[in-house]
Amino acid sequence: MSNGRRINLALLISAQGAIMDSSAKHVLPDEEGFWECDHYEPVEDPPQVIEFMGAKVGVQICSDANRPTAAQLLAAQGAHVILAPRATSISSWKRWRLAYRAMALTASAWVVSVCRPRPEFGVEMGGPSLVVDPMGEVVLETTDRIATVVLDRRAVEDARQSYPGYLAWPAKAYVTGWENILRNQQK
Repeated sequence: MSNGRRINLALLISAQGAIMDSSAKHVLPDEEGFWECDHYEPVEDPPQVIEFMGAKVGVQICSDANRPTAAQLLAAQGAHVILAPRATSISSWKRWRLAYRAMALTASAWVVSVCRPRPEFGVEMGGPSLVVDPMGEVVLETTDRIATVVLDRRAVEDARQSYPGYLAWPAKAYVTGWENILRNQQK
């Protein structure tokens, strides 16, 4: 709960078990097996990058990852890694995989995702854990319970020097565009 609101929250926890930071979900699905709109409220605060274990880290919970705007905002804040925990059906895995590859490429950041391993409420959860490098290449895809990958910060720097990483973020244009959409929605 946050200010009396129920939100979907991911926690970043240190090796010592201390809560270092948290990130709340922005986009809530409303479909069979995923009735999150019935249980949670979306947050409106923009996602933030935090320093965690020597890296700049951002979080996008599940369906947030299917909205690239947040990943681009995290990248503009200097994120090296975007953590993307999810609870998704096995049948949708190919679409998620593509979304994560695109996220890594356009954000020039590592993307790391894990899924809940077992069925829940009649929905066949699952699909592999995934690590995508900052050039959009899958470096790990596994259903093993434990897997490790070394995330090299030089890969982020290299991606941000090549296409599309070196391109400027036209933040003012995006802000103006989103403000116009918001204004039109409020009419």
